Amino acid sequence: MSIGKKKRTRVLRGVMGLAVSGLLIWWIIGRADVAALGGALAGTRFGWLGLAFAMFGAGLALAAARWSLPLGVSGFSESGAFVLRVACVGHCFNMLLMGPVGGDIVKAALYARWTRGSGAKTLAACAIDRLLAGGGSIVYGILIVLLIVFCGGMERLASLQLTGPAWRGAAILAALAAFAVWMFRARLLGNEFLRQSWNSFREVFRQFGGSRRLPALGVALSLLNQIVWTSVLAICLVAVAGEDVAWGETLWVFPIVSTVAALPISVAGAGVREGTAVLLLRTCDVSAADALAAALLTSGVYLAWAAVGALIAWREEMVFSAGGEASS
Repeated sequence: MSIGKKKRTRVLRGVMGLAVSGLLIWWIIGRADVAALGGALAGTRFGWLGLAFAMFGAGLALAAARWSLPLGVSGFSESGAFVLRVACVGHCFNMLLMGPVGGDIVKAALYARWTRGSGAKTLAACAIDRLLAGGGSIVYGILIVLLIVFCGGMERLASLQLTGPAWRGAAILAALAAFAVWMFRARLLGNEFLRQSWNSFREVFRQFGGSRRLPALGVALSLLNQIVWTSVLAICLVAVAGEDVAWGETLWVFPIVSTVAALPISVAGAGVREGTAVLLLRTCDVSAADALAAALLTSGVYLAWAAVGALIAWREEMVFSAGGEASS
């Protein structure tokens, strides 16, 4: 695939993500009580919103700590602060490229550039990091099932009645998810850089798998990372609805919303998160306005941290271009 065609593909993917997010948010808000939504947003408790912002940052720190494990095995010795900054930049590109696959490639390339290291090794470390994230996701999925069973989620899901528009929305999301799987499959099979990194991946995987402690620690960090990021929506709900939410009945909703929003079909899950939150939280007697406001604030937190990542990328590139050390 030529460089020009790759650029056009990335631009098209970004435009599609923005279109999906924009259309879903427009569709959801168009069916919401705008006055109630405005009242919920106007009553936002900024202390809780600040806590949500801080919690997302804590999740990034856990993700950076997880990534530092395979980076250390690969021979990189940059400071934890630098790894955290690059992880924040990676979050920015994860949003722009609708998922961790494209974001990890950019993150690995920038890490190698700013440290003058091997791009193949940094990408191999990213691949190991994705495996650790997958291990954490398996444990997280088990926890989701337990929450659904023991917090009354099964009964509430059974009582959920989808209207015609809601069914159409669910069908559209399913089609978009299938398209995303096809898109990433084509990207992985056609990326020459990934194929060239295979030898580095095998070497890092062999060294990393030789340790009992590192894989377990990586999976534990991944699980904590997902729990912390899931809490952002819950905290944003407190910010708009107060502390009277029946947490024992709603805990099962937040990990489901977080998981669905992670599908690479929109920008930062915007639109998907809002629709899923409104659909599920209404079964827990949370008003549609509060659910939608909390989801919008959560998307705002994701976008704010992406903006932080963009600023960090600009700073690191300026330092690198000036001949300085970006790894301090």
